[in-house]
Amino acid sequence: MDWLKLVESTQHCQRNWDFDKVVDEKTIDWLFNIGYTMPTKQNKDSIQIIAFKTRELVELVSKHAYDQYDHAKHSGHKNNPQTNAPVLFGFLPIFHNDDKYVKAKSSLEIGLAAGAMALAANSIGMKTGFCQCFENDWGWSKTELRLLKRKNVNIGDINLLVGMGYPIETQKHNIDNTGREHDTYPKISKLPIDKRKIIF
Repeated sequence: MDWLKLVESTQHCQRNWDFDKVVDEKTIDWLFNIGYTMPTKQNKDSIQIIAFKTRELVELVSKHAYDQYDHAKHSGHKNNPQTNAPVLFGFLPIFHNDDKYVKAKSSLEIGLAAGAMALAANSIGMKTGFCQCFENDWGWSKTELRLLKRKNVNIGDINLLVGMGYPIETQKHNIDNTGREHDTYPKISKLPIDKRKIIF
């Protein structure tokens, strides 16, 4: 396996999904196991991972996934289609106390778990899209929040969303299912990687 190609594949935010290709329960369980097996401080149980897989709930969460700054600036918004995936994972911290050190570490640990799950998904032909631009709870209707509460989900606690599924093979990663093109960003650095290596 070429790990660099795998990372490059994971780097691109997937905007379209082939809904005819189902992500089966075995694969979802495997991804959960990878996320929960990643290291945490003293191997404490510090994060919660949830999966939205019914179209009703995925579309409900995706409806609220957009850049709030863009919404205010342009008096409208473009939803983030990476969240309208066959499976949408949400990552939440678990706080055992109010220690700021613990809170900082839980964010780091969410990143480790989400990154590992994304690499694993890409290794089997799936694609992924990360999203932090979504309303937590202030824009949700009472009916929507009640629906999530019945599933024991407090949307306000979610720190990160990652859509996963199979892509439309004939379409570029930044073209969504409606044909709309989204920005894509190359990896930018002031120095190339070989100039950034520091070895003592």
